[in-house]
Amino acid sequence: MYMINEIDRLFKKPERFPFAHIWEANLSIDELSTEIYKMLSDAEKDRVQQFVFAEDKKRFTLARYFLRGVLACYSRCEPSAVKIMQDGLNKPYIADSCNPDNVYFNLSYRENYAYLIVSDCNNVGIDIEKHRHIDDIDQFARDYFSETERKFLHSLSDSQKQQYFFKFWSRKEAYIKAIGKGLSYSLTSFSCIKNKSALPFLQIPQDKTSLYWILQDLPAPDGYSAAWAIKNEERELHTEFFKYRIQ
Repeated sequence: MYMINEIDRLFKKPERFPFAHIWEANLSIDELSTEIYKMLSDAEKDRVQQFVFAEDKKRFTLARYFLRGVLACYSRCEPSAVKIMQDGLNKPYIADSCNPDNVYFNLSYRENYAYLIVSDCNNVGIDIEKHRHIDDIDQFARDYFSETERKFLHSLSDSQKQQYFFKFWSRKEAYIKAIGKGLSYSLTSFSCIKNKSALPFLQIPQDKTSLYWILQDLPAPDGYSAAWAIKNEERELHTEFFKYRIQ
């Protein structure tokens, strides 16, 4: 588990800003200790009880434990004291009272894997998706993908389509989470690739701000796709990757 002094090392030099820290955690532990559960807020504890299945309760609890453990390092306070709020679009943020460095974050988890991005840039998003078979993938693509993305998928074999569908989906989710609009935002209105290349690249028609966006894939476990997005108007972005051990 990373401690506060580890984060202090990263904040010593002002020239390290702007930054993006990508955190990864494995949520596959057998039993939850009472200490883990105590770290959650009352609202989070209520949310745990809304899940029907025990495995879903455990994963949510561990994901929030991971989130609070990391954010506590940036907030310089105990994990249970980190005050997580939501704006008008339900995008989470850290309350000013425990956010001395004015950082922003976004969390995503699927089954036993969780990713978290923390940055001093306010438009940040991250997403992980577990692959599953989609019967009518071409119809899904027509409903949710841009023309550029559909053309690329059409050139692939059936097995490749399944793989790239989730690669594209995680990129799109990362972007719409970064802008805080969720699935109310049209997924067909932008592309996460450039022309015939499958490399991540954000194209927003008639929007010059797309030049400021960074969209990147993450090295996800087999059977998963993950990506992160950030809007950075500076020339450089300092990026570091960490693994958080739940114990």
